[in-house]
Amino acid sequence: MTQKSWFVPLTSLIAGAVSWFIVVAIVGERDPMRHGEYFIVGYPLLLLMAATLGWKTGPVAWYSGFLMLGIQLLIGFVSIPSDFNLLPLGLLVFLALALGCSIVALVAGLLARLLQRKT
Repeated sequence: MTQKSWFVPLTSLIAGAVSWFIVVAIVGERDPMRHGEYFIVGYPLLLLMAATLGWKTGPVAWYSGFLMLGIQLLIGFVSIPSDFNLLPLGLLVFLALALGCSIVALVAGLLARLLQRKT
């Protein structure tokens, strides 16, 4: 389970950006959060990546969800023209989604550690 210290952050940032741009390519707009495809394709990819990171690196990957959604937040700030009137609500949505990914990574890491100890 030992990985380089840059593995989880780099993989998380790449996964967040890739899932954002996959949904952008599917819907054809700059804001994928407005469409159901984000929650059908993009967010499940993030959950899968969070579980994989947790399984491979252990519970130390708990912060991967915050990095994945953080990079998506930054991409959204740069690519979506807005007057920021929904910024507080949007930050709460991103925080909730990031918390879900982080919980998945933590549970997968703890489960991997538990199964490793039993063998």
